[in-house]
Amino acid sequence: MQTFILNRIGTILNHTGTAFKQMGTPEKAAIIATIAIVAACLLFLAMAVVRRLYNGHRYRVLDDLRAGQLIAIRNYIKTKHPDMESFRARPGSRKWVALEDTLFSLAEDETNRIIVRQFFEQLGYVEHYLKDLNSRRVITRASAIAKLGRMGNSRTAEALLAMLETSDPEIVAVTVRAIAKTGNASTLIKLMNKIPVLLEKNLIAKKTIDSSLIAASSRITPVLLDFGKTCSNATLIASILSVLSSFPVDRDVYDFAVSHFCHPDAEVRAKAARLVMFCEEKVGILHESALLPLLKDPVWFVRLHALRSLGNRKQEKYIPEIFSLVFDEKWQVRNEAAINLTLLGKEAIDAFLWLLKSDDEYIVASICEEIEKTNFVDVLLGIMTSPQQSDTSQKAKEILTIMVSRGFSSPLGEFAKTLGAGTYPKRQEAS
Repeated sequence: MQTFILNRIGTILNHTGTAFKQMGTPEKAAIIATIAIVAACLLFLAMAVVRRLYNGHRYRVLDDLRAGQLIAIRNYIKTKHPDMESFRARPGSRKWVALEDTLFSLAEDETNRIIVRQFFEQLGYVEHYLKDLNSRRVITRASAIAKLGRMGNSRTAEALLAMLETSDPEIVAVTVRAIAKTGNASTLIKLMNKIPVLLEKNLIAKKTIDSSLIAASSRITPVLLDFGKTCSNATLIASILSVLSSFPVDRDVYDFAVSHFCHPDAEVRAKAARLVMFCEEKVGILHESALLPLLKDPVWFVRLHALRSLGNRKQEKYIPEIFSLVFDEKWQVRNEAAINLTLLGKEAIDAFLWLLKSDDEYIVASICEEIEKTNFVDVLLGIMTSPQQSDTSQKAKEILTIMVSRGFSSPLGEFAKTLGAGTYPKRQEAS
């Protein structure tokens, strides 16, 4: 049987060879190209399978190493054993990589950071990555910078600052994130002093600055405040104000924000007004009338943020100021004013009723939409069921009726039959 099969294969190959010889050059070239393509695809597939199997094995080994090292390091910390030599490994080896990953994961807990820094220093990680800063390969330098930043070793500060002198935007961005991550006050101030030049040379984006400082956590708040008090660069001040909005705030942050309400740069004024809202939620209203001038700011987004902060106070006495911005030239400001009026509840009824009798169809529609979207509808319905507020109840009824007549029926449809459509006199212009 085997002889028969071999004979048949030989016959097929002979016929194939004969047929190939009889083909013209173009046909031969096409067949050879097809065979080459199929062979390349099979080779690529085989390499992918081998690579996946290898990586899977490598990751399993690393996971086992990490698990064992985690236990060993925790025992080391618990017993305060002075000898770290058992953890030493050759740079780049699996043990080296696994230990590095384990130490970084432990460093996420503030209580472990000091001992983790000792591990990185004594086992040669810091020295190894300081040497990598001189590599010709950008990816090697960038990786070393990022890891040195995470290690938080103070003796790497000058080496990291030196990396800001490069003209490579990628290296500069990684370095800024690394220095911010260290949280070292003196190094961070040196970085902040260099940022204006980096921005001017287009070596770094403002977004990178903000995200890097936020990643450093609120421990840098005192540094930002001290630096911000003497900083003259508007872009950097705006970044500081924006970053502080992401951190827990206190009276010092509040005062810092208010001190920039008169800054010549509009973005700084807007960020300061926004920061005040977070401050007042935490420490209360300490600068009573400071926001009011910003409601008349020539730049619309400054008015918007000032309005949001003022509206967040939810105080009836600010109704006139909020009411005036319902007629702002920018629709974003008008909408925000309408939203803030709904947050004031029944105290804003007179303002809403006056606005709903306006000749401005856009304002009327905006007010109706905001009333419908917020819980102010529930406020109005609640007022109507309270006989103790007869005058206010009548005004609530009138507002609901106007809304129904304008097609805003949800959930007012049930009232349409009993309230009637009604006609209303035009509002009287204020003298």
